[in-house]
Amino acid sequence: MRLFIAIDLPDAVKTALERVQRKLRAETRAVRWAPPGQMHLTLLFLGETETELASAIGAEMSAAAAAANAFTIAVRGIGGFRRGRGVGVVWAGIAESQALHALQADLTARIGEQGGDARRKAFAPHITLGRVRVPQPDPPLDAAIARFADYDGGQIAADAIQLYRSEITPTGAVHTRLLTARLAIC
Repeated sequence: MRLFIAIDLPDAVKTALERVQRKLRAETRAVRWAPPGQMHLTLLFLGETETELASAIGAEMSAAAAAANAFTIAVRGIGGFRRGRGVGVVWAGIAESQALHALQADLTARIGEQGGDARRKAFAPHITLGRVRVPQPDPPLDAAIARFADYDGGQIAADAIQLYRSEITPTGAVHTRLLTARLAIC
């Protein structure tokens, strides 16, 4: 099964990001927009993972959560990850947070290679708003993204983390929460 660990977003943040999506949607048809109900902040993508490892991953995730204090993070800026000659992913950024990076590093250290094809890219915290179907130069999309560079999307109270299963379907990914682990309250 395909797994990832994430922080859920409050409804107010999802609603605000949906408004941004509507404004960007008016500029291009090249993007497949993420449904607001699926938006999250990925901490660790594990990829295809043996089913029998899910319990051990959940236990390590719970231990990492218990060792971390709850914290608040801010949604700041809209941008795009480049792929080839154009934007491949449109995202909402996350303001720098030492607590967020520490939690992500602890999860990575605890879970290690238990995830099937866990990616070991540098952690770049973001919320995916949409994926460009065929990345290519798109000046209207680039200009629209630039207008939101200073976007203030509100706060996320990070007081729990979730383990999700992601199933790829013809209409997009379907995420199912398998486990929630609460962070310690300071």
